[in-house]
Amino acid sequence: MEIKLTAIAMYLLSSSLRRIALLLNVGKSTVHYWIEKFKDSLESEGKKEVKRLVIARVAVDETVLKYNGMKCYLFAALDVERNKVIHLKVYPTRNALTAYSFLKEVLRMCEVEELILDKGPWYKCSATLGC
Repeated sequence: MEIKLTAIAMYLLSSSLRRIALLLNVGKSTVHYWIEKFKDSLESEGKKEVKRLVIARVAVDETVLKYNGMKCYLFAALDVERNKVIHLKVYPTRNALTAYSFLKEVLRMCEVEELILDKGPWYKCSATLGC
């Protein structure tokens, strides 16, 4: 699963499918398939659809990725009930400000009854910023 998330993050960073396939040592058609699978969550039309929903539980998590020798962080929000990605975003850092920014975007997209976060200090600090 991490290789898929890496491919999607690289796509979000505007890499070509060919370059992603070469860097990850997979086929170009495989990368294309992964991108298409997550297309709903990557396009704004999909976001408009989600915006109308009231989502009972949303889980938010992040992972560190390396891209051209540099670290970046992929944040993801998942609708727990439907097992569907709501939002993905790549940031150059992982801190309270990036967590706050990501959570704010997620909460703008849909109405959430319960937000599930891990124990990362960036989430605790982002709560004090007003999210």
